[in-house]
Amino acid sequence: MGIQCSIQWFNAIDKIGIDAYYHLQTSNDNATVDEIVIAWQQFVPLLDNLAKQWNKPIIFVEIGYTSAYNTHAHPDHMELLAYDDCSVWALCVFLEEQANSYEAAYITFWNLEWFDGMFWWLWRTDPWDGHSSDSGFSPVGKPAENVMTKWYSQKTNKSF
Repeated sequence: MGIQCSIQWFNAIDKIGIDAYYHLQTSNDNATVDEIVIAWQQFVPLLDNLAKQWNKPIIFVEIGYTSAYNTHAHPDHMELLAYDDCSVWALCVFLEEQANSYEAAYITFWNLEWFDGMFWWLWRTDPWDGHSSDSGFSPVGKPAENVMTKWYSQKTNKSF
């Protein structure tokens, strides 16, 4: 099982950049951290093989989750959120889902030798962005920000 990558210019780069909007399927729309970590496991060997094939570290150049139900399964589909109707996909503000998705990504990748960091979507310079009533990608003022603080407070030489 692996990604066979035939891109000829990979030997000219320092790191392999990946947009990490993987659809992490769980049996529960309100998934726990452990369930999301398990869902990540189908992708870890693929990424591991890619890193080994090219002898390059992998960095997530973009990864993110909304503060909404089932965001781990549809991280790249903000348009599923109906701002005026919370009955659509039951995607109203759900801060725990975003925090669980962040925590699971850190648990899954933080200590892997070939993994070199991640850039989270979306952190704006607007101080009013995010916060507990926002269902969007911003972790600002939400439990996901606390998850980031916990992990980035650890000493590491990764590009986090």
